[in-house]
Amino acid sequence: MEIQLLSKLLVSFVFVGVLGLFFRVYNAVVAEPGRLRSTLRKQGLRGPLPTFLLGNILDMKKARDVAAKAGTVNGPPDSHNCGAALLPFFDEWRKKYGDVFLFSLGNTQIVHVTQPEMVREITTCTSLDLGKPTYQAKERGSLLGQGILTSNGPIWAHQRKILAPELYMDKVKGMISLIQDSTITLLNSWRNIVEREGGLADINIDKYMRSFSGDVISRACFGSNYSKGEEIFLKLRALQEAASKSFGHRDSRHEGMISLIQDSTVVLLNSWRNIVEREGGLADINIDQDLRSFSGDVISRACFGSNYSKGEAIFLKLRALQEAASKKGFALGIPGMRHLPTKGNREAWALEKDIRTLILNVVKERQEAGYEKDLLQMLLEGAKNSDLSSDMLDKFIVDNCKNIYLAGYETTAVSATWCLMLLASNPKWQERVRAEVLEVCKGQTVDYDMIRKMKQLTMVINESLRLYPPVTVVSREAFKDMKFGNIDVPKGMNVWTYVLTSHTDPEIWGPDAYEFNPERFANGITGACKFPHLYMPFGVGPRVCLGQNLALVELKVLIALILSNFSFTLSPSYVHSPALSLVIEPGHGVNLYVKKL
Repeated sequence: MEIQLLSKLLVSFVFVGVLGLFFRVYNAVVAEPGRLRSTLRKQGLRGPLPTFLLGNILDMKKARDVAAKAGTVNGPPDSHNCGAALLPFFDEWRKKYGDVFLFSLGNTQIVHVTQPEMVREITTCTSLDLGKPTYQAKERGSLLGQGILTSNGPIWAHQRKILAPELYMDKVKGMISLIQDSTITLLNSWRNIVEREGGLADINIDKYMRSFSGDVISRACFGSNYSKGEEIFLKLRALQEAASKSFGHRDSRHEGMISLIQDSTVVLLNSWRNIVEREGGLADINIDQDLRSFSGDVISRACFGSNYSKGEAIFLKLRALQEAASKKGFALGIPGMRHLPTKGNREAWALEKDIRTLILNVVKERQEAGYEKDLLQMLLEGAKNSDLSSDMLDKFIVDNCKNIYLAGYETTAVSATWCLMLLASNPKWQERVRAEVLEVCKGQTVDYDMIRKMKQLTMVINESLRLYPPVTVVSREAFKDMKFGNIDVPKGMNVWTYVLTSHTDPEIWGPDAYEFNPERFANGITGACKFPHLYMPFGVGPRVCLGQNLALVELKVLIALILSNFSFTLSPSYVHSPALSLVIEPGHGVNLYVKKL
């Protein structure tokens, strides 16, 4: 009798549990998405009809597959409308449904906005009730965790309070010598290749850009050089694909960082010079990895007190993690997908574990070595001052280290790669900027005052970031009912604006919006288009990228020193195929014919 009673009770508990789970799933997958869409539809908003569980993912994938084939071009492109190749459905839906429309990623409901005034309201909103979408922290957890890129509310405010002062322009000025060190490594490498190739070398620049970027990040932020952190960077890079201090200075802190950037640039230039000399005066160089190395070197030196070679392990793991994450593609919105033991998820879980171990080893070394005035030290002190358990302290440090690596490493490297591609495709602008650099520097070491005078270089970088911005989508989520323009946005609704649309809309930028024309920035960003707030390569408003000052100084020092040492054209092997892997990157890399001046 007791056994029968226990059996009935057990069956009852199981039934109640299953029923509760059913209602929870039903609410998440059907009821809540339906409520959100209904609220917006009652206000006149329309959009493509979603399917159960998948939303509009199948439509998006189909449109993207078709556009990707058409967007692949041998040699330099006639048009730089990469938005039409990467996420073509946004423009299609905008034409059909207007500047504000609805769509779904799985059960995630999104309002897409391109109306200028609404974009201004959303991106400049300072309320903590509007933040980064919660699904990003869940679906990109292995890659981004709860760091500053994905956190919200008081947690985000605390993280920003710790990190932001270390990346103000006064601090960045103090990192120029560090960036210069990283550049020297790259220059020496290219110099050796060019010499070995008899004066002209075909160089794939991708790895050099990543090495540079990683070296800067490691030296500047983490107290290690790239070689030590490379494993972490590669693991983060793989995960991305699987999921798709103050330094020596001349004027107190104002000159040190320019010198830092220049050092990193000289490293890159020496590398290219060697390649060109080896190739007999002209070399075909793939620049992608070179620029990543440069970017990593600057970040490493400027923020973590080390150069890229010391932190290389971290960068390589992060790169692998980034690649693993980007493979998930549109599946991010499908409920429960992140929990399934798929090949991509298993790869991401293993990489996440490795990266955590590598970063905590760097932290342990720092704690044993003692105090350094850099970003890592600020993180450690900020964590100590937080009311967190030991495990949560480690997570706080690891997540923000990953965020800094990814934001400072990948975006700078890819931005440098695109800028060099555009200069290689436009020899008149290459000569124009080179003449300016030589006139301003006059053979002297680059400093902050010099790069401020390089107007032509600034125009080229601004135009490159307009056409190939590191940020593709500005996304937010309403954590309570809010109102933007005449639209009532219910709690739980996501709001997106597609940066590539804002950056290349002919109605905003003129009929040459898809062309490379740096002259449009002759009077600065405010003179370049009708709505300057729509130019947002690093985001905009309170969630703007903290590292944009460092990234821009890195780019200026790197490009200036490369132009001072080499001339370059696109290799005939170059295939223009923009690809989306969290950032917009060259799908087949960038190869340049490099010749020493």
